[in-house]
Amino acid sequence: MTVTGRTEDVSGSLTLEDDRLTAADIELSVDTISTDSDRRDQYFRTTAIDTSQYPEATFTLTEPVDVSGALEGDTQRFAITGDLTLNGQTVSVDADVQGVLADGSAQLVGQIPMTWAEFGVEAPNLGFVAVEDSGFIEFSLNVARG
Repeated sequence: MTVTGRTEDVSGSLTLEDDRLTAADIELSVDTISTDSDRRDQYFRTTAIDTSQYPEATFTLTEPVDVSGALEGDTQRFAITGDLTLNGQTVSVDADVQGVLADGSAQLVGQIPMTWAEFGVEAPNLGFVAVEDSGFIEFSLNVARG
């Protein structure tokens, strides 16, 4: 069984200079991530990650990205590198991203491979059900010019 948690409580900024993504700072409220189970959500927010102590996760771009090939309406693929902070732990991560520019805005989708242990979280094992040690943080961002 695959479990998916989602939140729309995401904010941040991207900086484009001379066809390069030079900065990206994204923040999301971990305590608003929800699944299809209130009990699972409660476990995640109190035992897996203490969201009262670490209520937010952040991503900060650490290497500029060439986006010069991005044409209006065409999908572009690129890799990004940055620091992901979750549960008070910061890890350098790589993500494969697809982006589409249209009418001064962009849609970015991708995934970041991760393991729970990297972020100081023990994968839950309740005997009758266990969570795998690794997974993905998937994202879909709609970015508007500010």
